[in-house]
Amino acid sequence: MLAVDQAARTIAGLAVPYGPAARSGGRRWRYQPGSLRWAGPVPVLLDHVRALRVGWVLPLADTPTGLDVLLRIDRGELGDRVLAVAADGVYGMSPGVEMVEHRPDPTTPGVRLALAADLEEISLTRTPAFGGPP
Repeated sequence: MLAVDQAARTIAGLAVPYGPAARSGGRRWRYQPGSLRWAGPVPVLLDHVRALRVGWVLPLADTPTGLDVLLRIDRGELGDRVLAVAADGVYGMSPGVEMVEHRPDPTTPGVRLALAADLEEISLTRTPAFGGPP
């Protein structure tokens, strides 16, 4: 579940959990702790559409359970709608990554284990890769 603060215009949550596998690009993936890297500001998009940037990721924290993020949502009509829909529990987070290094997961047949991936964006979406809203 995402934590939405409409007054502060922020959304907090776990963008990438370490452990569970998710389907993306026709494959199943699992992220190894510490596998995500980023340089500079990370944009917040709607549904992985670059033209729909709605904010920026502020702090990113690589924790033992996954990548915790705080999203700062832009002011304006679109940002206001994003905050309202997120507060209603409709959105989940989904990472946009460029895989750098991966291999078959030694513990789960049919899953690829991400060893290194460049984090390009975090999207708010109704269909997040790692579960999300019902």
